[in-house]
Amino acid sequence: MRDRVKSYFQDENGPYRWEWIILGMVLLIPFLSFCYIDTVSILYHEISVVDAAVHRELRQFYQLCYERVSYLRACGVTGITYATYEFPMYIILGIWGIPLFLYCDRSGTEILGNFGSVIYGKSIYIVALILGLIIVYKICRQLQIHKVLAYWCSFLFCSSILVFSSICIIGQSDILGMVFILFGILAYAKKREGQFLFWFTLSIPFKYYALFIFVPLLLLKEKKILNLIPKLMIVVSLTLLCGLPFENRTAAMMEKAEFSKRMFYVLTEWKMPFLNGNIPVLIFTLGLLCLYCYLKPEPEENEYGEYVIFIPLLAMGITFLTFNSYPYWFLHLTPYLALTMVYHVKHLKQIILLETIGLAFLVLGQFVQYWWCFEITNGTYMLLDKIFGSISNISNPILLQDFISLFGFNELAGIFYAIYAVCIIGIIWMSRPGLSKKGEYSGITLVRPYAVLRLGINAGIMYIPIALYILSALTRK
Repeated sequence: MRDRVKSYFQDENGPYRWEWIILGMVLLIPFLSFCYIDTVSILYHEISVVDAAVHRELRQFYQLCYERVSYLRACGVTGITYATYEFPMYIILGIWGIPLFLYCDRSGTEILGNFGSVIYGKSIYIVALILGLIIVYKICRQLQIHKVLAYWCSFLFCSSILVFSSICIIGQSDILGMVFILFGILAYAKKREGQFLFWFTLSIPFKYYALFIFVPLLLLKEKKILNLIPKLMIVVSLTLLCGLPFENRTAAMMEKAEFSKRMFYVLTEWKMPFLNGNIPVLIFTLGLLCLYCYLKPEPEENEYGEYVIFIPLLAMGITFLTFNSYPYWFLHLTPYLALTMVYHVKHLKQIILLETIGLAFLVLGQFVQYWWCFEITNGTYMLLDKIFGSISNISNPILLQDFISLFGFNELAGIFYAIYAVCIIGIIWMSRPGLSKKGEYSGITLVRPYAVLRLGINAGIMYIPIALYILSALTRK
């Protein structure tokens, strides 16, 4: 038995089909077990888009959605939010929501409380995740990373603790925009400028983080100001045009504008004293990155791949070190961390160690700061609720808050975030261009033992709310 285990961990092949199946099952259980309030909002938006299209009132979509949400709130549905994203997001959600709309409309079924409807509506994230892992694989192959390592890169991406938290438990929509960003990076790796501009034009309306990656990558290659301005205008054009078909003076559009102001405040909230006032840390550090990319000569062919991975990693690393981000936004780190691991394969052990420790403590800090996002009460009407019964019927259930207090985490959140910051900075430092060239795949490159251990740690942390749910159901009825 010992020899078989040793042989397994020393296997130099890529992840086997059964390992993918196990990963899928490990991800699927929390995916089926939670429906956070943001997920509920997105499900209703899926239907609202189709409803507006059927009644030929797409120009009134935001207002119709505003009225629907207001009605649901009046009926006691708490936490559901107004439609505040740019319209391309709702086009994607609406296309996916067509079967959901037809089912609910013809059967008179409400989404909330209907397990099958919720799972179908959420499953758009699974489709996006699969597309993401395919694109990550293609980026690896384009950068001449060995096929075995490319498969492991996709596996590492999907098994990130942030995939567990952002997609499976919280169920936010950041993965949708990430797909377009990854398409844009793949086009950049192929040196296809037209496609690069096209994909980032589509990605920016989903999340403005795409702009934080696009501008440095563009500056790395384009040094002529007269050429920069038109390209920047192209990629922001769709975002600027999105609001034109809609009436600006409605309550819905004013709410959307107010939401944008709040998000801008969140991004620029952290400031440092400089010159004659306080300046936003995020803007300052991203500005330094843009200056670095503009002043640096265009990379040679043999170092091009390093920058294709390093610049997005550095951009997202800066972003998620310089303001108080919501838990699900950190998902934007995951593909670049996975790509860094396999590109700098000679330092795989050190990088994967830093990534595992850093993100684990990040999530533990989020357990303290944003406990309600992971709380077992978000499992009402979902898988565990059907198996073990409603948590509302459990006398004094063990909540995540109780777990946090029991281990004294309330006083340690700052330390947890500090460990995350140190680890991310360490990864960026180890992957900086020129430190080490891309390692060629060889018989001594073992990824499996580290990938398996990392998956076990990630799942162990993210299954804490599930374990508390089951423990409560078995011991406190």
